[in-house]
Amino acid sequence: MRATIHELETRHCREQLYWRQLEEYDARKEGAFLAGSCWMAHYYAVAGDLAKSRAILDAVARFQNDLGYFSEEADVAKGLMLGNFAQSFVHSSFICAANGLTKAQAGIDTRVRSRNATEAVS
Repeated sequence: MRATIHELETRHCREQLYWRQLEEYDARKEGAFLAGSCWMAHYYAVAGDLAKSRAILDAVARFQNDLGYFSEEADVAKGLMLGNFAQSFVHSSFICAANGLTKAQAGIDTRVRSRNATEAVS
C-alpha cells in the first residue's frame, strides 16, 4: 500500500488533487479525477493524517458549483468543471471521505481489519 501511495503522490498529484493515467486517452487533456482525490482524502483520514485529508477535501470542494454539485473532473488551471455532470460518484466519495475525516477527528478508528483465521465465520 505504501508503494502505491508513494506512486500516486509523486506521479499523479498536483495541488492536492489526483490525476488518472488513462492509456486510451491523452492524459494531458484529462482534468483532476475528483472521485479519486476523495478516495485519497479518505485514505489519509483513516491513516491518521487529518491535515492532509482536510487539504485534499478543501481542494476538491473548490470545484463544486453553487448547488454543491461536482463534475467528474476539474481543470485546475482554469478553475473549470470537466467531464460528466452532475457526478454522483464524486458526491458519494466526497461524503464518505468527509465522514471518515469527521470520525477520525473524533478519535473513532474506522480501519478495516482482516478476520482472524480461527474466528468462526457466520
